[in-house]
Amino acid sequence: FAFTRVAPGAHELRLDLSNLDPLWTTPQARLPLTVRRHKTSHVAFPLVEGASIRGLVFIDTDGDAAFQDEEEPLEDVPVMLLPGEDFRKSDADGVFLFEYLLPVTYTLRVLPVQLPAGYELGSPVTVTVTLGPGGQAEAGLAARVAAPVQQC
Repeated sequence: FAFTRVAPGAHELRLDLSNLDPLWTTPQARLPLTVRRHKTSHVAFPLVEGASIRGLVFIDTDGDAAFQDEEEPLEDVPVMLLPGEDFRKSDADGVFLFEYLLPVTYTLRVLPVQLPAGYELGSPVTVTVTLGPGGQAEAGLAARVAAPVQQC
């Protein structure tokens, strides 16, 4: 791309991600640019193949933290992706999906208070996932029926 007759001074160049093939992403969609009189400036937007994380929130009836066909999915559980604090809710099949991610290390987090009443986490509160360019990771987040509170 080229721009002509740009006034000298500080500018910001933005990449319109809506026109970018969804398989690609960039770590920096905005770049500062200083235009100098009678000079040519060059800017590069690094593109990387986007990665994704697909996961499942389920009721872990046998306590092994691994999904079995006879175990039930858990719907409407918010799963947070860090860094960035983006989140998705698990669908009717217990599935959540984060797409078009930069290839870095992420942490998935479910807060125990966000589980439906009567359930508690059966897996760690956080799960760490490292993605490479174009990588796809799978993550299981187990819940179990909460133990009844015993009165003394």
